[in-house]
Amino acid sequence: MPTYEEFYEFLKSYYLHSRFEGRNSQGWDADYSHCVVRSAYDYLTLHEVGWISMYESRTATAIKYNQQLEILNLDEPPGQIQKKAGRLTAIIGSSAW
Repeated sequence: MPTYEEFYEFLKSYYLHSRFEGRNSQGWDADYSHCVVRSAYDYLTLHEVGWISMYESRTATAIKYNQQLEILNLDEPPGQIQKKAGRLTAIIGSSAW
């Protein structure tokens, strides 16, 4: 298992700033990033793997890592995050109800 400091730096390098340290004291808890690290560290300890969602990741790709802080899904394609929400009719068709 990594030390807390190593784990903090690992998460900091893969998280979007706005989803990690950017939330410290910005209407969130003053130590928001440390809350994320503590929670992720507990999860990693229990499950032996951890995740960073594609919405929180600098790469826009979900990141799966192990206790040695190795990325386990390097070949994962980028997420399909849209800047603007699509129309619901594009999903269910444009038929009238």
